Amino acid sequence: GTGTWRIHLLEGNRTAGLEATRRQEELAEVFAEAWGRGQSWRVAIQKGLSLLPEKRKAAAALSLGNALSSIGAELEGFTDAAVK
Repeated sequence: GTGTWRIHLLEGNRTAGLEATRRQEELAEVFAEAWGRGQSWRVAIQKGLSLLPEKRKAAAALSLGNALSSIGAELEGFTDAAVK
């Protein structure tokens, strides 16, 4: 019935949320590793991010900031300004 459908929908949303969280943490770990490889990597990352359209830059800054916060990472020299 309808109740069963709602339960499956809620379980699907919870699973999708967990999957997104895991992916966000993976993104943060990979980004932190790349950022930690040195200045030339940082410059390349910043150059790549600077090529994004303005709207995407803001989304990238938010996503990266959230992802890094989720794993407790504070990267030397990385701020939202690094995405601009």
